[in-house]
Amino acid sequence: MVINCPIAMYDFGHCDPKRCSGKKLERKNFIKSLKIGSYKFKGIVLSPKGRKSVSPADKAIISSSGLCVVECSWAKINEVPFHKIRCKEERLLPYLIAANPVNYGKPMKLNCVEALAAAFYICGLDEFGDELLSIFSWGHAFKELNEELLQIYSKCKDSTEVVEKQNLYLKQFDLEVEENKKRKLLESDYNTEDVFKNGSKNREIFTDYESSDDDSYYELDKFGNRIRDEENSNNENNESCLDKNINVIVDKFGNTKALSDSDYEDISEEAEFDSLGNTIEKK
Repeated sequence: MVINCPIAMYDFGHCDPKRCSGKKLERKNFIKSLKIGSYKFKGIVLSPKGRKSVSPADKAIISSSGLCVVECSWAKINEVPFHKIRCKEERLLPYLIAANPVNYGKPMKLNCVEALAAAFYICGLDEFGDELLSIFSWGHAFKELNEELLQIYSKCKDSTEVVEKQNLYLKQFDLEVEENKKRKLLESDYNTEDVFKNGSKNREIFTDYESSDDDSYYELDKFGNRIRDEENSNNENNESCLDKNINVIVDKFGNTKALSDSDYEDISEEAEFDSLGNTIEKK
């Protein structure tokens, strides 16, 4: 396909010729390199020094007089003598995401071919943008990554509306990011609380089961933990101080004490127990 409008580039020589998308377009005869300071470009120049955003209102200028890009490194942007660029119409690009291998995913870090294609898409010259990006193996990713934004910008009438839509999009994007953060935080808190609740419920079921087997002097507190019923416990202790079926005695604290043979032999009608469950001789 032949792009029937002039495409140019002001080249400041910052980039590696083997990796520079502008240089590759030049080798493919899609773009013409301009000498800085000596040629005044009559079409639209995409430049960080522009005061207006490119918009569909620029379609007529681009179609008749062409589109130009500034080839320079983002790392050396402050070193570029933009005052030497001679042109009538400078334009900024609105918010877009880079898809090139060097700056993939970074906002506003477009390379030359991405900048040119973006301007064509915004102005409704999609076939020109598609043609330029088709030269690069990753080119299709730029349109896919920015499809929603490009559609929004292409429906605006002028630069003012493009900026308004851009700001509205970014505001909505920020709100969605905050909502996602809150949702993830709430989900995290809910899961933690749910685990705790289930744990408490399981603990209650387990303790209820434990205490159901005639273990009458155990009760559950509000957290599902076992507590002693002192009244029932004391009664149980008194009834269990002497049990000839097992060689143990229980003191008032509910602790068991094994009886030795001699202790067991001492347990008789002439013996009685002190408060700790020890045998004492009757007087």
